[in-house]
Amino acid sequence: MLYLASITIGYFLGSFNFGIILSKIIHKQDIRKMGSGNAGATNALRNFGPAFAILVFFFDMLKGVAAVLITKLFYGGNDTLYLLAGLFAVIGHLYPIYYKFKGGKGVATTSGVVIIVEPVVASILFGIFFLISFASRYISLASVCAITLYPILVYFIYDNSIEKTIFAAIIALLVIFKHRSNIRRLIKGEENKISLKSKGKNKK
Repeated sequence: MLYLASITIGYFLGSFNFGIILSKIIHKQDIRKMGSGNAGATNALRNFGPAFAILVFFFDMLKGVAAVLITKLFYGGNDTLYLLAGLFAVIGHLYPIYYKFKGGKGVATTSGVVIIVEPVVASILFGIFFLISFASRYISLASVCAITLYPILVYFIYDNSIEKTIFAAIIALLVIFKHRSNIRRLIKGEENKISLKSKGKNKK
C-alpha cells in the first residue's frame, strides 16, 4: 500500500502540465496549438518569451520537488518510496492522465526530483546544461547530454548506490526517448537553435 501511495502521489502530481495551464490563464491560448505543439518551457520561450518560459519551467519543476517532499513527509527515510514518487512524477509529466497521456519531455520535472534526491548531482547537471545551451544554442542537445550523464554521476557520487542509479537510469531513458525526434534532427543538422528574442513557431 505504501508503494502504491507513493506511485499515486507522484503520478497525479506529475500529470499537471503548467505549460497548458498557464498559457490558458495568462495568454488565453493553448500552447499545444502553437509552434511545435509541445507544452514545455522551450516552446513557451519561442512563443511567449523568457519570463513565461521560466514560469512554466519553475512550476513543472515544482511538481517533482513536491512529489518527493510529500512522500518524505509521510514516509520518512524510506528511500525506495520517495524514489518511486519522483520517478512517477516524471512519468506523469510524460504521459499525463489529464491530457490523454500526451505530455512534455520531462526535463523540468526531472530537475525538481534531482534537486531534492541528489542535490550534488543536480548542481553539476545544471552547470553542464547551461554550458552546452549557451555554447551551442541547442536546448535539446543540452538536455540530452545532461540526462545521459545523470545515472553515471549518481553511481559515482552516491557511493555506488544501485537503487538510486537504477531509478536515475530509468528516468534518463524515458527522457531521452521523448527527445528522439530532437536527436534525429540534431544528427541531420535540422534542429532549430534557441534565441531569447525568438517567438516564432519553430520545432522543439
